[in-house]
Amino acid sequence: MQQTLASFGVAGLPGDLGSTGFAAVDASGQAAACAVTMNGPFGAGRTATGTGVVLGATPSSQAGLASAFLTPVLAVSGGRVELAGTGAGGPKGGAAAIAAMVDVTRGRALGKRGDMRGTGSAPYDAVNMISCSEEACVALPDPGGSGASAVAYDYEAIRQ
Repeated sequence: MQQTLASFGVAGLPGDLGSTGFAAVDASGQAAACAVTMNGPFGAGRTATGTGVVLGATPSSQAGLASAFLTPVLAVSGGRVELAGTGAGGPKGGAAAIAAMVDVTRGRALGKRGDMRGTGSAPYDAVNMISCSEEACVALPDPGGSGASAVAYDYEAIRQ
């Protein structure tokens, strides 16, 4: 990784790039994946006067490369979502998201947290995925301990 960064003239990255990602899949199979960054923890460290809105740091800040490592992914096969999720926080989060995508495209089921490759960089680099089969979707937080995932059910639809 250091050689790759050096080839772009980047000596190193801060530990926390102020990034995160999230995904959702609804009962009808519609999906979205989004990754965002404030270019550093707490962005610029300032709020817009009178609003409480924390302002992002400029891309020229120390963590300004954060957006280069945001990796939202969606895998669809036969009109059905198989994978939705994100890698964020740094190069390892993005790499873990791409690894999950490659696994799914090769037919490997991701049915439990341990099926994914972790970033090994908790708490900053994180990968979080939702893996769907014909029966159900499973929320898969980063195996390294970063991130959180949840599944919500429409109990009214289940009872019918």
